[in-house]
Parts: sequence; C-alpha cells; structure tokens
Amino acid sequence: MDQKKGNILVADDDKDILFSAELMLEDDFANIYTATSETAIFKQLERNDIDVLLLDMNFAKGATSGKQGLIILEKVLEKYPQISVVMSTSFGDIDLAVNAMQKGAKDFVTKPWNNIKLIEKLNKALHSHHPHESKLGKASEGVREKSAGSKLIYFSEAMSAVHNMAKKVATTESNILILGENGTGKGLLAEEIHHLSHRSKGPFVQIDLGALSESLFEAELFGHAKGAFTDAQVEKKGRIEEADGGTLFLDEIGNLPSILQAKMLSVIQNKRLIRLGETKERTIDFRLITATNMPLQEMIVSKKGSFAAFRSDLFFRINTVTIDLPPLRKRTADILPLAQYFLKLNGQMYQKKELHFTEAASQALVNHQWPGNIRELSHTVEQAVIFSDNGWVDVDDLHLPQRPSAQAIKTSNFQAENLSLEEMEQQAILQLLKKHQGNITKVAKELGIGRTTLYRKMEKYGM
Repeated sequence: MDQKKGNILVADDDKDILFSAELMLEDDFANIYTATSETAIFKQLERNDIDVLLLDMNFAKGATSGKQGLIILEKVLEKYPQISVVMSTSFGDIDLAVNAMQKGAKDFVTKPWNNIKLIEKLNKALHSHHPHESKLGKASEGVREKSAGSKLIYFSEAMSAVHNMAKKVATTESNILILGENGTGKGLLAEEIHHLSHRSKGPFVQIDLGALSESLFEAELFGHAKGAFTDAQVEKKGRIEEADGGTLFLDEIGNLPSILQAKMLSVIQNKRLIRLGETKERTIDFRLITATNMPLQEMIVSKKGSFAAFRSDLFFRINTVTIDLPPLRKRTADILPLAQYFLKLNGQMYQKKELHFTEAASQALVNHQWPGNIRELSHTVEQAVIFSDNGWVDVDDLHLPQRPSAQAIKTSNFQAENLSLEEMEQQAILQLLKKHQGNITKVAKELGIGRTTLYRKMEKYGM
C-alpha cells in the first residue's frame, strides 16, 4: 500500500458516479476500489486494506430514506473500526448525515459533489485515519456539541480553524478579543474558551455592555457601598467582582462609555477595583474575554481636545489575541447541521418529534444569506416547527424572504419564446424538483436521464 496516498472504496449504486470518482481521485489515492451493493462493499473490505470509505446514504436503487446507508455504516464500523467513513448525501438527507456523524462517520459531502471540497474532505479523512483507533474514539468526534462537553456545532473548515485557535489560547491567561457580526455566536465561543481553560471550575460572568444604561454602568460593573447613592439600600458586589477566580466576558465592549474606559483599563491592568462609595481597593483574579461587532480600530481617533471614541491603550490591552468569528454565509457547511440541531431542539419543545426538512427546504436554507446569522437561523427554524405539519418542514414553513436570483426564477407561467434552450432546461428541472419535493431519482426518471447527468446539470445551473 502507498503509505502516503492510501486506499479508498467508493460505494454507490450509480455506475456513472463510480466512473467519475475513479477519474477524479486517481491523483490522490494509491488504489481506488468500487462497489455497487452491500455485499460488494464487504467483499472489497475483506480483500483490500481500505483506509477511507465514501458511502452513499441512499444506496439501493430507488431508495430515498437514507436509512440503508446508516445500517451499512454501523456494520462497517463494527467490523472495521479503523476505517474513516465519509457519507455522500443529497440535501434532504442532512439530518440523517448528522446522525451518521454521531454513529462514527468522519464527515459527509452533498450531491452534486463539489470536486475540490470532496477531495479535501477525503484527504482529511485519510490523514485522520489511525489503524488502531477504536470505534468509541471515532464516534466521539462527529457532532461537535457532543464532544467533551462542547456546545459548538460545526463542520466547516472556517469554524474548525476558529476552534483550534480557541483551544490553543484557552490554556493561557492572555486577553482575547472576539470579533464578529451580531448573531455569530461570540458568547458561545467565549464560554467554550472558559470551558477549555484551567479556570473552568470558576465562574463565567457575561456582561452585555450594550444592554446597560449609562447611569447604571459603574454601579453594575464595580459594585457599591450602602448609601453610595439614593437607591443603594445595601452594599452590592459588582459584576466584575463576581468573576473572581474565573472568566469575565465583556460583550459589546465598543459600547463602553468614554468616561469609563480609563477606569476599565486600570481594572484590567491592575486587577483591582474600588466600589462606589468606598475607598478600599479589592483585588480580583479574572481572565478577560471581550467581544464586539464594531470596528474598534476605526473608532480610535487622535486625541486633540476631545475624547477618542475608543481609547487606543484600552484596545491594545484587550486584544492580546484576536479571534475573527466568520458570518454564517461564509461557513455554509454549518447551516444544515445547525438547522437540524434547532429542528430537534424545537421539535421537543413544541411536542413535534421526528421532524425532517424536505429537500427543497434544505436547499432554501443553504441558499439564504442569513444576515442575522445563527440567531436568525434559530428563530427561522423555531417558527417553521410551529407551522409544520405531517412530520415535514417545507419551504413555505420557513417564511424566508424571496430574493431575485438565477435560482429563484419562477417555475410556472413562463413564456417559452423569451427563454433560451438552457433557460428552458433549467425551468424544467426546477419545476420537477418542486413537483417531486427534491427527489433526485424521480426527477431524473421523468426527464429520461441518469442521476449523474442530472447532478451535472444542477451544478451547471447553480442549483
């Protein structure tokens, strides 16, 4: 066996797909084996030293449930736990693909394949292949919120890089600034860093500086003595003091009033504070994490007779390490796994268990730009669960805003004489996808073409 490239088995009932895979992967794997049935899969596994298995979720001809793929996956990992399995699935099977990850699959790819992404994922699976790895070890990867108590859910390379960086800096005492748009999960990432740090048994105190009125800032942050002001009936420990021995997370740090920035800088530098109405200094031991969606560097202006919008010395103090959290539109591989997580969560909340997205709904979720990021996705799925019927969440249940695009051309009442041949073909595919609720096998059959040809046409038209 070529120790550098390894061996791969591609299992699919479509021979055209197997032929394409052999051509595509010949430069990345030493040997490429194929199988068109469950029996053939296990014969290949018995005869050859397989490192990676690319397994179709809907293996048998005409199958659409994806359950056969899960059954084969379990059998393979039971007998060959050292093999890295990557599931191949259509959009409608994403919930099953996530289930497959929980059962031990390394990753999944969606059809039609993006050749570059497919090769990247298969190579990643190959490099993570360990001959003596146990099935338990493999199963503990998969969905990230299940691993080591982490609440992060991701499959994208962008978030993998973020998480790796978080794990590296978590073991230090460096101050961390998290940058990202609203709704990207900055607070969740801060919690993850706290969880991974040696302060994990201490408190995690989150303060949303954008939610505090300016009159309450100082009392809330630093605490106060009894009688320090009119309503101060008793002495009170401030939120910063509550973080003693743990992590202090200041969310929306850009909203900190200029008058308090100098005082906050002193607290961060010296780890000491004085409550309102007192003269006694109190020492506090905390690790600082801050976050903002504001351009702090642009807010730093030269100080010529007026206060800077944001102090440069405070800015450099809080960002020993900066982590940029990408928006959801730049980590599309995470959209469907996150949507499936919210679907399960809200399905339990609203007593609607065993819900699934239709293939059309899954496609709509991926196509949406998500300006509100994960927060918007969570609210959208919750609303969809409320409106869903018969165990399925369809496009209409999502109530996503319509936006004009090549993919959103109306599929009815179009004037054929105004369209080119390619546009007419695109319209026909869109109509049949809607008619058959995204069932690729039925669409291909009605068009009189193979599934592989249909996948190529869908990729061509950006579907």
